[in-house]
Amino acid sequence: MIKTHVTILVACSAIGFTGHYLQFGVARLTPWIPAGMGLLILLVNFLVKNEKGLLNYLPLILVLAFGILTTNMFIRFFPQDFQPIRKKIIFGLMSASAWITIVYKFLYREIYID
Repeated sequence: MIKTHVTILVACSAIGFTGHYLQFGVARLTPWIPAGMGLLILLVNFLVKNEKGLLNYLPLILVLAFGILTTNMFIRFFPQDFQPIRKKIIFGLMSASAWITIVYKFLYREIYID
């Protein structure tokens, strides 16, 4: 499920970058922050995949932290009329993906503590 979440983060980054560039004609690095975070989550998940104990929770902690951040931004952006609809959709999707990933990890016991 982590790989699916990372894929969503990278896709949202690409959509955000393209949308901002088409709207304003300016290439910015900030839309690539979710992709960078996704790659960090994927790297940490790969490094601790075979670990047991609390170290196995490290990727989930990163997903939780970024999920809280994107949820907060979604809540702030949603009622604002001047924000583009793509921004509302992207932050909503990233937020939902993070929470689904966390719930999935606990329901299907992909994390084990010894």
